[in-house]
Amino acid sequence: MNKLNLSERMTLLASLARGRSAADIGTDHGFVPVFLLREGLADRVILTDINRGPLEKARKNIEDLGLSEELTDLRLGPGLTVLEKGEADTVIIAGMGGELIASILADDLEKTRSFGFYVLQPRSREHVLRQWLDENGFAVKEERLVKERGRICQVICASPKGEGEVFRDPLDYVYPPLLCASDEPIAKEYFEKEKKRLRRLLKELEGSKDEEASKLKAEGFKALLEKLGSI
Repeated sequence: MNKLNLSERMTLLASLARGRSAADIGTDHGFVPVFLLREGLADRVILTDINRGPLEKARKNIEDLGLSEELTDLRLGPGLTVLEKGEADTVIIAGMGGELIASILADDLEKTRSFGFYVLQPRSREHVLRQWLDENGFAVKEERLVKERGRICQVICASPKGEGEVFRDPLDYVYPPLLCASDEPIAKEYFEKEKKRLRRLLKELEGSKDEEASKLKAEGFKALLEKLGSI
């Protein structure tokens, strides 16, 4: 592999990193941290994974690109457990469920707060992650949307310090203010898709045998639709 062609999603993740060192948790093939080195966006990267296979793929990619092993540090283990406090400027966690990412961050709060910046890309239950960040004093600095294979992914940038996005009610965790205020075409596309999805879910509830449960779900879907109606 002498060329490194990142997807739009991975390119965005790399572009959002801050500082000169980065740790990629659950690195898979190691494309994002390798890109950071290759493009001169970082001086040192840490690649971690809970499985040995992805780390070996990452090691081969590093070798194929002729990158210095002194600038890369591959570590086997779960979550942030393999990191020392504060040793990376940016921590990237992408491609996992929002609940799993939240649990990784919650495992050792003192260590989690020692890193300056997070680039988080949950594959599902983004609202759970936002709520955890908000309730634990993390500032959401930026919200981005990016498309990959026809799917719109959400990227959340957060820091343990400073001011950030203000969540005024639980619905803001689902459709956050920073995304709602975006004038990018992808944001419009995302919210239109969400309106169609919510209307479909409401339609599917019609005729349900569990009337009480259906009523509660319908009320939640209608509240979300009402919020989207103001965008």
